[in-house]
Amino acid sequence: MGHGKHAAGGCVTSPGYENPDPARAVRNKTDVPAGDAVLLGQLFACTEQGGALVAEATDGRLLHIDGVPSGLACNCICPGCGRQMVAKKGSVQAHHFAHYAQQDGRTCVSAGETALHKFAKRVLNDRLEIALPAMIVKGQGDQEVVVQAERRTFDRAILEKKEGQIVPDVVLLLRDRRLIVEFKVTHACGEKKIARIREMDVGAIEIDLSNYRDHRLNDIGDQILYDAPRGWLHNPREREAREKLQDRARERAEERQKQVGRLQRPLSPPNALPEERQWRL
Repeated sequence: MGHGKHAAGGCVTSPGYENPDPARAVRNKTDVPAGDAVLLGQLFACTEQGGALVAEATDGRLLHIDGVPSGLACNCICPGCGRQMVAKKGSVQAHHFAHYAQQDGRTCVSAGETALHKFAKRVLNDRLEIALPAMIVKGQGDQEVVVQAERRTFDRAILEKKEGQIVPDVVLLLRDRRLIVEFKVTHACGEKKIARIREMDVGAIEIDLSNYRDHRLNDIGDQILYDAPRGWLHNPREREAREKLQDRARERAEERQKQVGRLQRPLSPPNALPEERQWRL
């Protein structure tokens, strides 16, 4: 879980994100048109009143509250639910975005996550390549390589509202194959979601961006694609690899039994009397 305490709407209160220091960002530009001045952590940060620090422009760019005019003139929407946002920039409360009107009692708890997913999808579609981590299963003094660490190309990246019983962060498509990509910023992928991914038997990796909260979005393209820590949540080939380990372990056990049997065979002819037999120990 990220730093700071949780407020309404699922964000994390973090006053330090309200006035970012540009010098702290690491330069690593991508040509993705979003978030020139928005830090990753600001997507998940909010004021003490629960207001968001980032909203989405009508052209898809992400905008910080400090960079827009007050009121509805900001012309922004919520990245999570798509409803109109208003920029509240008075002199009493900390400046923040809020939903202009609450409709049907709906609340929005995933705006920051959705904004990150949209940004990551654009980065992935811009390069159509991603680094996959190695996966090696071990057991009984043996190991089997499931997949080598390597860069893989794909056809396109998509956002899906639902995949089976889960909502993936991003899905990569390569012909008829699918790879789920999850992102860790404030917390890791939950056990229930991992269990459902395993039930679906779809490949899934998790990319850890928790150490890049103070980096500009436009500076973490290579981290998303290649450099940030990542690991497998599930790989459909893992089962086959574990079966191979079991088969080899069984073969080794059978071979040991045969060796023991050969060592215990009598030296005298089979028709010799029992008392005349000599055993090799």
